[in-house]
Amino acid sequence: FASQAEVGTDLGIYVQDSWRLGRLTLNPGLRFEYLNGRLPEQTAPAGRWIPARDFAAVENMPNNKDIAPRFGAAYDVFGNGKTAIKGSLGRYMEQIGQSFASRYNPMVSSTASVSWTDLNGDDLAQGTPGCTYLTAGCEVNLLQVPNSFGVRRNRNPDPNLPRAYQMLYNVSVQPELLPRVAVGAGFTRRDFYDIFWTNNQDIPFTAYNLVTVPDPRGNGQTVPVYNLIPSFLGRVNELDTKSDNTRTFNAVDLSIQARFPNGASLGGGTSTGRQVSSTCQVADPNLLQYCDQRGFIPFRTQFKVGGIMPL
Repeated sequence: FASQAEVGTDLGIYVQDSWRLGRLTLNPGLRFEYLNGRLPEQTAPAGRWIPARDFAAVENMPNNKDIAPRFGAAYDVFGNGKTAIKGSLGRYMEQIGQSFASRYNPMVSSTASVSWTDLNGDDLAQGTPGCTYLTAGCEVNLLQVPNSFGVRRNRNPDPNLPRAYQMLYNVSVQPELLPRVAVGAGFTRRDFYDIFWTNNQDIPFTAYNLVTVPDPRGNGQTVPVYNLIPSFLGRVNELDTKSDNTRTFNAVDLSIQARFPNGASLGGGTSTGRQVSSTCQVADPNLLQYCDQRGFIPFRTQFKVGGIMPL
């Protein structure tokens, strides 16, 4: 069989202008994006283990229309072109392509591991659905095949699920330290918005019983563990919807760049940053204990150096 997901329209229209007001240069821009996907009609013949499948087409998977503003500015501090302050902000939509439609495609492939006893020694796994294991002609234990075999997980998108995006902010200063030598310092921030979460609507938090177990670190404390009530096992009714979860990246960059008369150049710098997430809107209460990373994720520093030597 062939599993198909299509992108009907992936359109981006961008307008930009540049304005100069004395020492200040402004670069405003605006981008319009239209993304429309679909699942075409799909069929698959019956196989050895599952019946024939026939799925109707599903349109508007997704159907997003978004406005993404961009803005940049540069200021010549002394008017001699040797020291500049630059800044920018912009909205950037998540790249989706076919991934959104593929996530909910009912035409799926499945694997299952089952027991096989070669009763007649012919090295062929014999058996048909409904046969009794370890009887003549039934060498495969098909009772071990899950009920969801060959069936897409019951996971669907909220009709009003927005397209995720990021807001990127940047400000930097670049002075000329010596002739042909410039240094720079900048700050970057990236905020993630409209992050979705998967809510299993058939298993609320009340479907879990709280128990405590000894902390494996041996500190004499206990750790909360939530066990799912057996009557809720196997219930799947998942909805992908907009969450209150957040993710933020902050970084400070320092750089130096030198150009030499023969065309060679040498540059380097550091980047100190961290990304922290707060993902406390979850379907499983066991994920709540360390869901908020704010306050204990450290900053990390990367070093880089590079150069060019014309031959």
